[in-house]
Amino acid sequence: MPLFELVGCHDNMTTLQDAAYYKGFTDVVVEAQWLRRDTAQIQGSLGSAGIGFIPLVQGMGHHGPGSYDPACREAEGTTATCPVRRRTWEVLGAVLKKVLRPGVKRLHIGCDEVRIAAVCEDCRAAGLTPEEAYAGYINGCCQLARKISPSVEVMLWADNLCPHNWEGVSPPAAPLKLAGALKLIPKDVILCLWNYGPNPHVGVSNAWELSYAYVQIAKTVEWAKTTGHRFTGSPWTNAKVAQFWIDRLEKAKALGVIATNWGASRECDSVVIKAAYGE
Repeated sequence: MPLFELVGCHDNMTTLQDAAYYKGFTDVVVEAQWLRRDTAQIQGSLGSAGIGFIPLVQGMGHHGPGSYDPACREAEGTTATCPVRRRTWEVLGAVLKKVLRPGVKRLHIGCDEVRIAAVCEDCRAAGLTPEEAYAGYINGCCQLARKISPSVEVMLWADNLCPHNWEGVSPPAAPLKLAGALKLIPKDVILCLWNYGPNPHVGVSNAWELSYAYVQIAKTVEWAKTTGHRFTGSPWTNAKVAQFWIDRLEKAKALGVIATNWGASRECDSVVIKAAYGE
């Protein structure tokens, strides 16, 4: 059975990320808003195949539950979610109660490619900087999730925090640089690194881009080692880059690797799965 049918989500693989961890198990990260099945049913289906389930409840950057409610948005026409408004936490709380069922050990809250923060009247009235608004959203998610499931571990994409993502790219194409928010985020939050190469939307297609990707990946992993957070890393389309990620992550004693699909080829997925399970 195709994985998207097993999970019961949107029928294109851009909503799935196959997460192979070195500790000997594989989890699947699934965007919560695309699910057509109850979380318990998904856990049962995946569990029977030896696969764990990590719900991904997007926020701040991409379309998350709050982005569909005008009362949660920072600005009309954007997906940015305001961390100050009560409605934001009402909407998120309703979703988290559905997905944080017994047996769900980790929650992914997205928070990548954030281009707008602290621009609405409520954020300005609270005197928040973009870093404070970003960290406030993350901390709010952690607190809300742990009220529902006290032992759940929270994960997020770290591109807004890492200085080596989107190097040489200026706004509005590049997301906000929010490295200052890192000191405001709990140390038990897992940072999910990605860095695909000189153009994140193209990936690696020639020798120069491959060399550049190696440099950026090495810098990204070295940065993560200084943060005090546990972390994962994510390759995308290229098998050589995937293997380089894995080698660097193993040396750094990282938590694991997440093979991001985003509608691309499965070339790197096979490399990640081999790293977790062998031949």
